Amino acid sequence: MSRRWFAPILVGSLVVLGSGCALFQAFLGGKRPELTFRDVRLTSWSLDSVDLELVYELSNPYDVALTLHEVAYQLEVEGRRIASGKPKKGLSIRGRGKQILRFPATVHFLDVVPVVTELFSKKSLSYRASGSLGVKTPLGIVALPLSRSGSIAVPRLPKVEITDLSSPRITASGAEFSLGLRILNDNEFPVSLDVLEWSFLVDRASLASGKVGQTAVGGGGAREVRIPIRIGLAGASQAVQRLVSGQQTSVALTGNLRSGRVVAPIDARRLLRAGSR
Repeated sequence: MSRRWFAPILVGSLVVLGSGCALFQAFLGGKRPELTFRDVRLTSWSLDSVDLELVYELSNPYDVALTLHEVAYQLEVEGRRIASGKPKKGLSIRGRGKQILRFPATVHFLDVVPVVTELFSKKSLSYRASGSLGVKTPLGIVALPLSRSGSIAVPRLPKVEITDLSSPRITASGAEFSLGLRILNDNEFPVSLDVLEWSFLVDRASLASGKVGQTAVGGGGAREVRIPIRIGLAGASQAVQRLVSGQQTSVALTGNLRSGRVVAPIDARRLLRAGSR
């Protein structure tokens, strides 16, 4: 090779080697991008679903920027695959920098455990995230495995308690009462009930029924509700006569509460006198 060509080539090689020196040293030193799990963030709760994000941090140990080339990812809850999002390809991670990666998903509890009574008998549901990321570097694609297991708490159903029954108002057609209820929410998040369907029983005999419309209960709070009860007195049983006369009687409220796709039974019972707590 002639000297006039050798010199420019030598200079060019030194420039390339100089600019990539840190990169080559990093590879020779065994350094590689790192993917670190940081958190599971529950961004939105309801009785029938939860929105969550699995948060990872991608670290770039090189002086040059890297690019997210490919993402293969899946999330399973109780062994069932859940549709989920993932970072877009082409995301750039600056040299010596870090990038937060979010994998969002919505878990509909009844898609995982279809039976309401079975679902709410559980305290938590297990999840498993798996897959890999392909990070594009000047020396090729570096594959980073992604794996994480954990659990998601199952919400608790609100509790319905009977608080009192007002003194009867006797009319030409029967007796009218006002039944007091307390709806308790043990969850940290607010719960919205679409409807509460109820039947009022005295000594196991159903005497009235109806619905309570949309009701919201704050996280860790309670909501007092009153529902009107109208009972016909024609041919009334001894239990109804005791109730109207103010004697201690066994009363119950049964039915369902509905919230989203959740339809759960209620059964509140109490021994009380009309006009007392």
